[in-house]
Amino acid sequence: MRKRWILLVLVCLAVAGAVWWWYHQQSEVVQVKPAELHLDKVEKTHRLVVFVHGTFGSTLGFLDVPSVMRDNLKGSLYTKTARSMRKDQFFFCTQPLLQRGLVGFEPSLQRSSDDGGFAVYPIGKCFEHMAQRTWGDGEMRHYYVFGWSGLLSQSKRRQEAVRLLNELNEEIKKFNARGITPKITLVSHSHGGNVILNMGLLVAELEGFAYPEIPGLVDPIIQQKLRALLQELPEKEAVQSLTTKKRWDYRPEKPWWKPEQVVFLGTPIQPETDFGILSPLFTSVFNCYSYADRVQPHDWVSTSRYYSEQRFDRVLNLFKTHNFTFPADLAQMRLMFGRAVTDDGSLVYVVDGVHHKKRRSVWNLLVGDLAPATVHADPTHKELWFVVSPKQDETIFLKPLPVAILTPLLFGIHRKDDGRSDYDCNLAVRGDDVCIELAEHQKGMILERVSVPYVEIKTLQASVRNWEVSE
Repeated sequence: MRKRWILLVLVCLAVAGAVWWWYHQQSEVVQVKPAELHLDKVEKTHRLVVFVHGTFGSTLGFLDVPSVMRDNLKGSLYTKTARSMRKDQFFFCTQPLLQRGLVGFEPSLQRSSDDGGFAVYPIGKCFEHMAQRTWGDGEMRHYYVFGWSGLLSQSKRRQEAVRLLNELNEEIKKFNARGITPKITLVSHSHGGNVILNMGLLVAELEGFAYPEIPGLVDPIIQQKLRALLQELPEKEAVQSLTTKKRWDYRPEKPWWKPEQVVFLGTPIQPETDFGILSPLFTSVFNCYSYADRVQPHDWVSTSRYYSEQRFDRVLNLFKTHNFTFPADLAQMRLMFGRAVTDDGSLVYVVDGVHHKKRRSVWNLLVGDLAPATVHADPTHKELWFVVSPKQDETIFLKPLPVAILTPLLFGIHRKDDGRSDYDCNLAVRGDDVCIELAEHQKGMILERVSVPYVEIKTLQASVRNWEVSE
């Protein structure tokens, strides 16, 4: 019976993929003119905020499973379909997304004839609204999107990491030329986080970084592939005259900058890249996940395991087992919606008598959980990043806003110096406020709380609804 279900799923995906490919062959590439870079206020602190999207049409990898599992996608139907999908304006209207490469944009809640109805503008403005609460007027923030192929492929993500590193290097040089040393915040979703982790791995190789001598910590095959990639890359002068994205495919120089914060939202944690958090590039990492996210653990195709993790526990446990002190400032945050608080100030973990963490099985990872689940209480993979319209009579307080816009508030309530790094983070309405409540993981007692007037959230929601598209 299970074999029939799997066969049916694969056939349906193949048919759907063929239809997608045929339809999107008629689509045109969407291009937006990058925003002008304003560096007139040299006396201010400047910050680059970069959004990195996730995979495109990952289920379409079933169109050519052998090629995907071999990580050899050249000329595959999956590659052609995903490339065509990325031209569809619909996807630009649901998440922070623009054309390929590092593209600057001006956040806005006001529709104009030039914005294409793209969701990056209102999402960026909502993020800026929360950033104002965390960082205030003392700095000037510049917003970017890094667009990549979105293919379900380890090798492609390594190649895209080269481009991200090179483009960031060049953009930061523009600031440095004016005597500005900008702060940098990277916010990623899904496999966009693995593009960033690969960037960290590349920097570790460029700097000759020595990982702790812990058996099993570093994947030697991945290290060999990273070194081979760097050796094969030409020098900058050989490709800078090109007009395609290949002009960024050159051997990177060692970065002289470090991100102040890196945010992973629903990133599939895999042994091929998880040790990248140890890279000297990273100073503060926020790994945000949700038990209601059924997509994050389901990438069994582009990893050596039959599942992906939601946390960096493999690396952490290796350090603990071998009595090494973990060097990175890593905050892991389980995200929850609307959990009640007991009289003693503790979060309630069980909703309607059902705990959210499901037992992992191959069947569950292949076709999902067919039984009803109370996933409404926690954010899904989509709700972390996308503009998601509430269903009829649905009362999720944040929709259509994605959780990503609230991440600046997390920076303010994580205390690096109190010895804690593993949290449960509850987003709930308390009276006239929307609160973010931080508790130690699986202990429940609320440690920190930050509030935003609910009327502000409602104002942002009303503005973003003007940008919504029917799904």
